[in-house]
Amino acid sequence: MFSLHERIQCLVCRLAFVLVCAVPTVFTIGWVLYFQRPWQERDWERSLEQALHVRAELLQVSAPRPQERKLFNLRLADLNGSQRLMNVDRLHIRPRQTLAAERMEVDRRQLQALATTINIWLAGSEFQSLSISARQVVFTDKDHHGGTFNNVRVKCDVTAMNVKQIALQAELGETTKPLQILIERHPDGMVRTTLDTQQARLPTWLLAGFVPGAGRWDGAAFSGTAQWESNTREIVGTLRGNVAPIDAQKWIGHDSPQRVQAQAKLQVEHMNWRADRIESVAGLLETSAGTVSLSLLKAFQESLLCVLNVETLDSAREQLNFDQFACRFRLNSAGLTLLGTCPVEGPPGCLIVASGKPLVMQPSRSDLPLGNFVRVFCPLQQNWLWLPATAEAIEFAGRLPLSEANKTTK
Repeated sequence: MFSLHERIQCLVCRLAFVLVCAVPTVFTIGWVLYFQRPWQERDWERSLEQALHVRAELLQVSAPRPQERKLFNLRLADLNGSQRLMNVDRLHIRPRQTLAAERMEVDRRQLQALATTINIWLAGSEFQSLSISARQVVFTDKDHHGGTFNNVRVKCDVTAMNVKQIALQAELGETTKPLQILIERHPDGMVRTTLDTQQARLPTWLLAGFVPGAGRWDGAAFSGTAQWESNTREIVGTLRGNVAPIDAQKWIGHDSPQRVQAQAKLQVEHMNWRADRIESVAGLLETSAGTVSLSLLKAFQESLLCVLNVETLDSAREQLNFDQFACRFRLNSAGLTLLGTCPVEGPPGCLIVASGKPLVMQPSRSDLPLGNFVRVFCPLQQNWLWLPATAEAIEFAGRLPLSEANKTTK
């Protein structure tokens, strides 16, 4: 039998030892040292900052298996570092660009800053296909818990037409169909965002800052659809759906001298806006039974040209009980139109019912000047013919449609 020389045998054994034992051991030690390096957290922070255009901080990074990482206590802030956007307790990065988290916390006061960050990410070259899931997304601020989205799933992708998409689905409450949000950025720079609540009821504070006037719906819920389109100059939007229950006093403003205590339900048939100004809105408004100040009723009479029940007003004090307020309304550049819809005996057009009888009838004309509408809630005591020159009135009027006369002048 052929046998190798003793020196060759020793050489073969030494070479085998190096290849089978020494080299894997060195690579293993090097791999362990690399992933346990003290500066790996800073490396990941830098990578996240470059990819997402944010400021990132994290406590710890672990590698449970090859091609997987776990980031612990991840905090994301805007580029200035002054606005906290999101906290993630544990982010699990898996192969094929899949990310999973147990719980994410979003500061509800920074939703606009978060939207700006997403828009910057969509515009950049760092956008890539991702699949993100979270068992809970909690909206909070330093004062209280705002709300929770459950079983959140986000899919980021680029279509064949080079449209960048972010599709989000989330469950709210006991609904069977999840809420859906679709964000699309087209090659020309136009960004379209579509919201469909399906069967869910979305807290309206999530719309504050994105829909003119929605900040006064705090405490209510929205169900319906909304869409925003933005370019480099302005944002235009549309909304359809129901908002309830609305605190009527919060809606008209606690700083208004008028007083009303009731819960309102708003059905928006259509609402269009551009930037912070409503261009047109139409729908139905109803309230529960409540109380209203006598000054508000007189403002309806003087500014909106409504017909009031004189006998009831003569015997009324500062606060008057009523059964219901109901109307169909239309507000656009032509003016304000109110049609009373209270179900009561007598001629049609009742706006407010008290003790089963008409208290306030609809205005005697349509397309009332919008300045009249402003004067109802921001009255001027000395001369009601002019729009009050107050900050409240100017802010209120600045969110209403421009009159046709102003458009013609421009």
